[in-house]
Amino acid sequence: MPNTREKLIELIIDAKRTDPETGSFVEWLADCLIAGGVTVQEWIPASEPPEEHDSIWAKLYGTKSWQPGLFRKCSYDVLACVEKKDGSRRVISIRTYDGKWDNNKLNEETVICWQSMPQPPKGE
Repeated sequence: MPNTREKLIELIIDAKRTDPETGSFVEWLADCLIAGGVTVQEWIPASEPPEEHDSIWAKLYGTKSWQPGLFRKCSYDVLACVEKKDGSRRVISIRTYDGKWDNNKLNEETVICWQSMPQPPKGE
């Protein structure tokens, strides 16, 4: 299985074989790399939580009936770096509910920063 460097070299060679009709080669190469699954993951401060989506609603824990007001607006799962009181850190999958981090996923930890989930691998 090729490592990241080998995969990038392969994508660049493939991009050079194609003659782009418009735009600069650098812009076109960036598009080829993105199409090949290359991403730049950046950590976002916890003070800027993920955007909530109206189409995603979560039923409150412990409720048995489907009544109005028992649902909370939430975000998609994201990766979050959380820190324990002793200073150790770990990365977890988490979401927000009504703009607050999911406390059920936190065990005396504080969310430090987060980023979007990476793309799943492409089938070959």
